[in-house]
Amino acid sequence: MIEMIDSFTLRYGVITTYDFSYASFLKEFGEAQLDRLAIFHGDGLCDDENHVAIKIFFDKKEEDPVAPLFHSKIALFCFENEAGEKRYQLQLGSKNLYRFENIESAVVFEGKKSKRKQKKNGVLQEFLELLASFIAENDPRIGLLKDAISDLPFIDFYPSKTQGNAFLQLLASKASSFSFHWPSKHGLPLFEEDYDELLLIAPFITSDAFETWDKARQATRIIVSNPDTVESLLYLGLEAERYLFLTQDYIHAKCYLARKGNRYDLYVGSMNLTPYSIKKNVELMVRFVDIPLESGLPSFLTSFFGVNEDEVLSSLEDSKGDDLLSYASSYAFRLSYYRFLHKKERFDKDDDLKALSYLLSPRCVSDIHRLLLSIEFPIIPIQKQIETGHKKRTVYHVSFEENLSLGLLNHALHRDDHRFSKNVYLHILGRSPKDVFMKIRGEKSFSSWYLFRSDIHDFDPSMVEGVLLHQIQAFYPDDDIARNFLLNYVKAKRYVKDGVLYDDGPAQWTGLPLGGLLENLYLDDFDKAMEQRSLLYVRCGDDILLGASSLIEAQQIQAEVKTRLEKKKLTLSQKKTSIVAPNEPFPFLGYRVQGQEIDLDDQYLQNLLKTIRKKKKSLLRLYERKKVIPLLRLPSLLAYLKKDLEQFNLKAFFQSITTAKSLKIIDDALLDLIREVSSGSKGKEKYRIGSKQLHLFGWRSLVNAYYRHIGRHINEAPPK
Repeated sequence: MIEMIDSFTLRYGVITTYDFSYASFLKEFGEAQLDRLAIFHGDGLCDDENHVAIKIFFDKKEEDPVAPLFHSKIALFCFENEAGEKRYQLQLGSKNLYRFENIESAVVFEGKKSKRKQKKNGVLQEFLELLASFIAENDPRIGLLKDAISDLPFIDFYPSKTQGNAFLQLLASKASSFSFHWPSKHGLPLFEEDYDELLLIAPFITSDAFETWDKARQATRIIVSNPDTVESLLYLGLEAERYLFLTQDYIHAKCYLARKGNRYDLYVGSMNLTPYSIKKNVELMVRFVDIPLESGLPSFLTSFFGVNEDEVLSSLEDSKGDDLLSYASSYAFRLSYYRFLHKKERFDKDDDLKALSYLLSPRCVSDIHRLLLSIEFPIIPIQKQIETGHKKRTVYHVSFEENLSLGLLNHALHRDDHRFSKNVYLHILGRSPKDVFMKIRGEKSFSSWYLFRSDIHDFDPSMVEGVLLHQIQAFYPDDDIARNFLLNYVKAKRYVKDGVLYDDGPAQWTGLPLGGLLENLYLDDFDKAMEQRSLLYVRCGDDILLGASSLIEAQQIQAEVKTRLEKKKLTLSQKKTSIVAPNEPFPFLGYRVQGQEIDLDDQYLQNLLKTIRKKKKSLLRLYERKKVIPLLRLPSLLAYLKKDLEQFNLKAFFQSITTAKSLKIIDDALLDLIREVSSGSKGKEKYRIGSKQLHLFGWRSLVNAYYRHIGRHINEAPPK
């Protein structure tokens, strides 16, 4: 922050910061300079047990309960030699005198005494006069501040060519003019001029800052900030031409580049883009007019963040064309994919921000190009064994970013979903298993049909490379990029297991995002043939259901399905294969179907009731051991039970089921648990727990919730 000048000694220094660390001060200046420094800090972080700095805090007013913040960051130094000649240094920017290491922006000025008054220093003089109002007259630092106030009108500042950030200093030194600004007091040209393009770099940007900034709405806006800020802006619907992520470091810089025609103006200082920063806080900014930027925005971003210019260009300029490469790497599509993931709540908060910063970064564009244009598949998955139920499955994992890039391409390939059979209900955007049951409910003759139901045994591991390659070539005859990418993906054989590299990988990498697409490609011709063959055809992944008018036709369909799948080296699961007579109940996709009555699957229901019984048993053991469970504890115990039951996601079934029979059984089991645990009795005493107490304990009827969901009151439609 301070650079000594040969043969000059420090006469005084004035430093302002929002956060202040005494340790950082010592590292920067040392104790020897302390008696020649006046330091001021705002209401930020502070570890100043020695009270080296003066705190500036504004009182709240009745008409506005939020007080302004003292948020400016400047450092003004005066040096003097033995001949009485004075030299000055001024740093103005975003960096606090604290221990954080962030991406910052600041400009350093050098200065000499002038005989003429410098009008541009009026803002700085006003600012120092504000500081003086916070110092007691008997404080020795008041003398330092008064010296600075008297010097300022005659200091001729000019951007330094030897100090600070070389890139910003070069731009500043070649600007046609510069001026200092206190935005909340005198305004800022940034908000007043009709700029064509705005590059906004700041850690805190809020959508309400743009509500009164009319001129910004007319400009192209490019925002570079931290993931949590961008996520908030997206959530609140603030549209920008681009949101860019060019670094993994925390951005604390406040730097705004504005273009009007061929002229670029640069604003650097302490102001975030929030209403309070703009309208209330004590902030200082400097504006440089007409800075030299021959290559425009890309050269600025490249030099400011120290990144590759080609990556910046790829983030700013979308390729023209509708091929997969242009489509998937476009900014609009990458943003839409993030919104898709965010809406589906695929990640926790930290990973959500990680996904956002990756998908809108130049690295993501580079990864897409690498995946689509490489001669062979460039990712090597890691094989793992996981347990699902009582079975062990082999799955493959890649890094978080690789998974996102593959997921992005998988999402882009959904644009061809319309070419698959309309009776495929999994891995197709806009369709889901619940649509299967809407289809069944819409078939008036469904109750009179014979049904063939089955499951493809070990679908993914059984897929044959040759068959899959043929299906890909047939489906993408004219799309070279999509076809070659998927062919390379299937042909890839390298994977890592227990730290050892193998080259005998499967045709289908189970666990990676493209699995569902490859399943649909593998069975595309099968799906289209079978939907022509039967009264009803439904496929959800490896689950198949077909309708027939007679037992003989159902048997013929079974034989044809078996034959067609054998040609693809697939077999049917013997346990899950059967012909169902009209109105005979059968399980399908977690439901129990009987004619047009659809309820929870029997096995699913038994697993859920088993969980409830197990919890009740443990609670009753606790009751016997403690002799009493205070009623106030029961709601929290039930909350734990509710968490256990969340895995069953009961309310997700409401759209598909047509009866509340199973829900009534679950309701009764939960009521029994509450009554027995709260009364400590399995006898008649448990029925003394009334409805008011049940509600206090957190009881809510699933049957009631179901009928509310389908728009009917419980009294109008009692459970069957």
